[in-house]
Amino acid sequence: MRPNEVELVFKFPNRSVNIILKQDEALNLFKRLVGFSGLDDKLVLNEAPPIPSTPDLERFIKSKPDYQFTIDDIADYFLENVNIDKEEKSRWVNATRTKVNRIRNKIEKKENGRWNIEADGLKKTFKFIKNQISNDQIKQDETID
Repeated sequence: MRPNEVELVFKFPNRSVNIILKQDEALNLFKRLVGFSGLDDKLVLNEAPPIPSTPDLERFIKSKPDYQFTIDDIADYFLENVNIDKEEKSRWVNATRTKVNRIRNKIEKKENGRWNIEADGLKKTFKFIKNQISNDQIKQDETID
C-alpha cells in the first residue's frame, strides 16, 4: 500500500474481502455505503504502531553498510504502510530515537568503535566506525598469550 491509500476490510460470516483504494475513493465509497454526506473530507487515521523492539531496531541498523542510518530511514522502514497523523508520528519518532540512542551505545561498547554523526540541518546521519588496532597492540596481545 502507498501512503495515500487505505485498506477497507469487509467481514462476512464465511470470508472477508480486502480492498485497497485511494483515500478520497474510500471516503466516497464509505459515504455511499452509509448514505451520509456530512462526513469530513478526512478519514480517521490509525494510531502509531508500537515502538519496534530492541532486537528489531538493532537488526535494522546492522543490516546497513557501516551501520549508516538516519532516524528517518528507521521511520520510513517501520511506518511504511501506516497512515498516521504528524503528531502521532512525531511521538513515535521521539520514542524510537531514545531507544536507538541506547542501542547505539550498546553497539559502541560491544563492537569496540564509535559513532560518527553528520548533521545536515535537523537530520543526523549515524555511521559506525570500528576502532583500528595498531600493529604494536597486536604484538603486545600475542606476547601476553
